[in-house]
Amino acid sequence: MMLPPWIWACGSALLLLLFLLLNHRNQPRYGTLLAGINPRIKTVRWLAAPLRWLERVQPVLDTHPALSPVRQALMQIHGPARSHTMYRVLLAELALYLYTGLCGTLLLPALTDGSVTNLVGGMLVAFVLPLAKVKDTLNRAERKKQDLQLELPELIGKLTLLVQAGETVPKALAICTDRKREEWSHPLYAELARMQQDVHNGYSFAQAMEQFTKRCSLPEVSMFVTTVLINQRRGGDTFVLAMQDVGRQLWEKRKAVARRRGEEASAKLVFPMMLMFLVILGIVGAPALLMMK
Repeated sequence: MMLPPWIWACGSALLLLLFLLLNHRNQPRYGTLLAGINPRIKTVRWLAAPLRWLERVQPVLDTHPALSPVRQALMQIHGPARSHTMYRVLLAELALYLYTGLCGTLLLPALTDGSVTNLVGGMLVAFVLPLAKVKDTLNRAERKKQDLQLELPELIGKLTLLVQAGETVPKALAICTDRKREEWSHPLYAELARMQQDVHNGYSFAQAMEQFTKRCSLPEVSMFVTTVLINQRRGGDTFVLAMQDVGRQLWEKRKAVARRRGEEASAKLVFPMMLMFLVILGIVGAPALLMMK
């Protein structure tokens, strides 16, 4: 089945115009929500219309079991306070990508011969974009989890040494955080810096550490914080022995994470090595083939 290309072009333009009108109309409705989003997200100004589309089905999406891994990943990345907001933003982004893909799907036959076959190919691409975004979110959460697992044993080692030297636990944690000021982009030290800020703002040390645990949302961090809160007042040998025991367990997990990352790096090198092998094979084999001819 074939239609004139101008019909496909008109359909794509109509969908685009409808989106622009809806997005402009709903900007005041979601202005407060979008103002709190990181401006580095380039799609922020185009999310008002998708948020309006999803508003009625949002309660279902909030509890749907198929989306549970995505919700857990956003909890891992953003913490409990912002996870629901970022969940709504992510769903709006997925809807935006799907709608953009639909517009591109209608535009593809307009730029070719008007065949429905091209329409089907464009629809497949339109569904790939949201799936790629979800995969990227899950990978970011896994990356943050691994970064925390890799760095936490080192923090425990430094904290133990400072406590043995006579520092209190809150002061030792503050020293560890300040010495890593240039690495505050690292998720562990970024969360520790936020924990220190909570203490300065009037939270007790225990409350700030509990919030730190919730933001990290990791069993290893929960074990570390629980051990610190139970043993911080005892101090001395009791605290040191407890930290050393936790440190030994986390070092084993660090080794497992490092091993896993090494395996992933090796797997990523397979394709470039295959390309290099084919190139070398061509360079070496081409003269022999020419001589045989």
